Amino acid sequence: MAGFVDSRELDSTKYPSTNSGRSSRANFSGDSIISVLYCVKHDGKLVQSYCKQHKDVCCSMCVAVSHGECVKYGENGVVTIETVAKDVVTSDELKKVRENVDSVLKDVDKIKTQRQQNLAFLSATKNSIYTEISEYTARLKAKIDEIDKRTQAHLGEVYVKSAGAVEQDIQLCDAVSDSLRALPTLLSGERTEAEVELFIQMKKAEKRLSEGRTILETVGSRVNAEVLNFQIDRTYENDLLSRDSLGRFKLAQRTYTATPLKELKIGSKFDTGLNHNVVGLTQLPDGKLVTLHGIDRKLKVLDACCKVLDQADLSAKPFGICYYEGSDVIISLNSKNLQFVTISGSTGKAKPWKMIKVGIECYGLAARAGEIFVACGGGSVYEAKAQLRVYNTTGVLIRLIERGTDTKPIFSSPRYLALSQDGNTVYISDLDRGVVTFDVKKSVISGFWSRRLKSPRGISVDADGNVVVVGNQSNNVIQFNRDGKIVSTLLSEADGILGPLAMYIADGKMMLTFDKSQSIHVYALC
Repeated sequence: MAGFVDSRELDSTKYPSTNSGRSSRANFSGDSIISVLYCVKHDGKLVQSYCKQHKDVCCSMCVAVSHGECVKYGENGVVTIETVAKDVVTSDELKKVRENVDSVLKDVDKIKTQRQQNLAFLSATKNSIYTEISEYTARLKAKIDEIDKRTQAHLGEVYVKSAGAVEQDIQLCDAVSDSLRALPTLLSGERTEAEVELFIQMKKAEKRLSEGRTILETVGSRVNAEVLNFQIDRTYENDLLSRDSLGRFKLAQRTYTATPLKELKIGSKFDTGLNHNVVGLTQLPDGKLVTLHGIDRKLKVLDACCKVLDQADLSAKPFGICYYEGSDVIISLNSKNLQFVTISGSTGKAKPWKMIKVGIECYGLAARAGEIFVACGGGSVYEAKAQLRVYNTTGVLIRLIERGTDTKPIFSSPRYLALSQDGNTVYISDLDRGVVTFDVKKSVISGFWSRRLKSPRGISVDADGNVVVVGNQSNNVIQFNRDGKIVSTLLSEADGILGPLAMYIADGKMMLTFDKSQSIHVYALC
């Protein structure tokens, strides 16, 4: 990498002896102090010429080796330093170089501060992940201590790798800063008799500035590039002995591939023999799975091994389900109500306990921080206007989103709903309009749609902002990025996908249900 040459201000009354030439190697360390009058390429050679073609100061050896053709240009080629150095003290060029030095120094300080903040953020994130790991592993026994150490070591390695890159950039900023800080003094000469030295110093300063800008551009492009991300595997208790890590480290967005793992047939002695349809599912923090069976009007609770622990009769046909808090879930019913159900942590017994009256058809839902987001209405003529409603936990309607700033309806037939992990963005699958997004903080509506996705139903969003949607009529599962661009088709008819309905993604796994099926298909997301 090309570097800067640090130079010491010379005695302007005389040229130093050629025997005092120093190493010509350029670097950012600040240790190389080279006389301004000596060539940095040819040890002991004085700088005596200036090549106008290459805009470079040079010694006689430089002229012979690199600028021989330039001599042919006469006054526009290689000339003596004295010729071009005249009046440099009052030149606009010198003024501009001085100004640029100040500007680049400010940029160096700014980028260094940003990189220091990046390093602090990485450190804080690392500590946060350590805490999350410790809290989770406290519930595990035996083998967990050994795996805990391996995972924390892995985190340390990922952190060292990321932080090392940031620290190198900070060191580069320091080196550039050290090299440039000497320039204002070296460029401050005002005496006419020192014009030669000042001109040479000015040209070298220009080179330093050019090299510095290149480095700053490179370093600046990496600001905020490093991210530590760790995702807990909540089904860990069941396969602890087969794992060597507590989760997954990620430094960038990823493109998923779906690999079939197993099919869970969740029929039980409670089933009535009707044509079961699993219309919704969610998972509790302790690993229990809760499923909704539309035709039977039932809720089932399954343990981590997918054994049915209990079921509860619901007052109406269910549609959507979401985790609320503690051991509670919320269910949307076609009776235009929301039903709260508590799941016993020890036995898995399900107990409906509170209901919120919505008053119109309600479908997908999600809850966070005391707010319940519900996709409502739309579709056929007998349904109410399509809306996104937000309730508090006491049943008070606190927001209603129906029309955009252009007064046109936002939704047509909203169905399933997902909430980003930070709770700031709601994603709604609309049978006719694809995926509609709502920024909770900014109240901004946007959306995305693809011809490859027909009649979207189940929807989920991961920590990176990737949105995964099932196409009920297109028989596929598609991954979009946060900007609404298709990343990949995870599954299609070629994979046996017919009528996908509900979906739940967590801990590196995707669970899918299908029309006219009482099974849950589990896929690994890699």
